[in-house]
Amino acid sequence: MSRLEGLDFRPLIDWFLREGRTYPWSLTHDPYKIWISEVMLQQTTVQTVVLRYERWLRRWPNLGALAQAHEDEVLREWEGLGYYSRGLALLRTSRELLLQGGFPSDPKRLLQFPGIGPYTAAALASFAFDQPCLTLDANLKRVFQRLAAEPKWTKELESEALERAGAAFQTLPSRELNQGLMQLG
Repeated sequence: MSRLEGLDFRPLIDWFLREGRTYPWSLTHDPYKIWISEVMLQQTTVQTVVLRYERWLRRWPNLGALAQAHEDEVLREWEGLGYYSRGLALLRTSRELLLQGGFPSDPKRLLQFPGIGPYTAAALASFAFDQPCLTLDANLKRVFQRLAAEPKWTKELESEALERAGAAFQTLPSRELNQGLMQLG
């Protein structure tokens, strides 16, 4: 028997829709805006990102605008947001995405672009394109670990979490389920 069997996510989604915090990036389905926020949030607090995210979007409001930016401008704007390589990856990836016609909705295709790893690909696919992908980061792993009453994260527990989420995605919206889990975490 699965340690997560019988887990009902509907109350979590109801809680999230009623009590969840909203952020500028959580209100959009625009993959560019979601992507920028996800990369910024990898090394920085939410409070810092809110201000920097809005400033970034005023300067580069879309993929085409960022693709036209100069490297030194991006590095200057990235100051204080963590590894500079992430800012440079945004620039390089924006150019590649533009050549490919924009963001693909398939998480496997998203993984082909520089700086887009499994979590970011799942977040983009779920939040922008409503694809049934679990945004399994460290916070969500802790949530599932606690729900299963397990002292540590294991590959078996990861398989169970992915299986339960996959079943939940059959009837529940991916975007709200992931956002609810993230806010719970």
